[in-house]
Amino acid sequence: MKSFLTVIALFFCLTCMAQKQKGLPASKTTTANLKMAKEANKRKNSPQNPTIRLIIKNDGQGILYGNPCMREETRRMHFEYAIQVAGLPGSLKPFKRTVNNLKTKGILVLTRSPFWKVILHHRTKDCRERTGDRVG
Repeated sequence: MKSFLTVIALFFCLTCMAQKQKGLPASKTTTANLKMAKEANKRKNSPQNPTIRLIIKNDGQGILYGNPCMREETRRMHFEYAIQVAGLPGSLKPFKRTVNNLKTKGILVLTRSPFWKVILHHRTKDCRERTGDRVG
């Protein structure tokens, strides 16, 4: 009886080993990369989400605030304008606002172009013509 149970246990162990598949790597995590040539689980190959930085203004003059075309153009350059009236609760102090704007504009000079403001001005003119927005 003992040998019979040993043979049955050995038979079940061999059939379980025969079902194991080899050759397909097990995925550790799910990623957005669909190319098999890349190592998808590395940080440098993960999808990048751009950081939208803010340039804080006192008024909305000349920036076409609320225009969807202009918002798309500034987001393409990875920044947005924010309007904060000085003196209201929750608004930044003038020094912090200046530091934030200098940091954002410095990053734009390094990542986009030293002439990012000229490029944006031309895009603003194009948005004004396309949408018919004359106020701002």
